[in-house]
Amino acid sequence: MRLTPRERRTMKIREICERRGVSVSDVMGRSRYKNVCSARKEVYVMLRGERLSYPVIGKMFSRDHTTVVDGVRRYGHEQGILQP
Repeated sequence: MRLTPRERRTMKIREICERRGVSVSDVMGRSRYKNVCSARKEVYVMLRGERLSYPVIGKMFSRDHTTVVDGVRRYGHEQGILQP
């Protein structure tokens, strides 16, 4: 059985949430707990890797695209990928 791109992304989001110990609804919601925000930023990066634009990702999370840009940047700093 082949999965659609949306189904594959949903599975990856669930995997990230399970690994991080947070719920999908928390990641998609407005929670500002550190562990939820970290998972959300990882999801942003994963979705960018799937070639989704910042505005599309922002719309998925009911956020402005600049929030996603900042989340991707911060995730890079947290992981030591980007220099300050």
